[in-house]
Amino acid sequence: MPKTAPLFLFDQNCNGARTGTGLSDFFNEKRYVRETGVETRIAELCAPVAASLGYRLVRVRLTGKGVKTLQIMAENEQGEFTITDCEALSPDLSAVLDLDDPIQGEYFLEVSSPGIDRPLVRLSDFERCSGLEAKIETRQPINGRRRYRGALAGTHGDHVIIHLPEQPDGADRKVEIALSELSDAKLILNDALLEAARKVQENSDQNLLDDPNIELIEEPRSEVPQETVRKSTG
Repeated sequence: MPKTAPLFLFDQNCNGARTGTGLSDFFNEKRYVRETGVETRIAELCAPVAASLGYRLVRVRLTGKGVKTLQIMAENEQGEFTITDCEALSPDLSAVLDLDDPIQGEYFLEVSSPGIDRPLVRLSDFERCSGLEAKIETRQPINGRRRYRGALAGTHGDHVIIHLPEQPDGADRKVEIALSELSDAKLILNDALLEAARKVQENSDQNLLDDPNIELIEEPRSEVPQETVRKSTG
């Protein structure tokens, strides 16, 4: 039988619902923080499958040694991804991965929401999460620095603005970083973020943060038949 693990669900619209965004904009908005290596091929395979069901990719990550774990984060136009969404998307992703077979050896497939401390991969992510604390890493050092941590302050063109809590005397605490320079960015889980999540969920039909029954479906994957994999994993 497939194993299960926790799945955290959160409306990614940190400061309220998405407005003024059509379906075309939703699916075509550029992801600046992207995959490398085999993860790039996996994202290319999975993005159109997700779009056909009304979702878009947030992140693809392959981790582990031996039996690897392939984590695919997705969201719908409202920035949500429930257990029902997970069950709807997982079989189609499994099918396309079976057909193309981009990963050598056995692995587990995890399909999940971005979570509360979500990755920030698109311009709109930074705009909606303005005021929340995040950590950012750049591909190359900028003025000798690659890692930043501070409060997001919106965007300026194709740059993200972040207020740093500490800077050398005379240095501007407000820093603008080109989105094209980002290698990684995500929200920091703290009291302010939890409170923002709570406010969103108070306006939701169900409080997902307090639901003890939410789980993540994992499907064991391998080059060998799926039935064999399931027997071998108990």
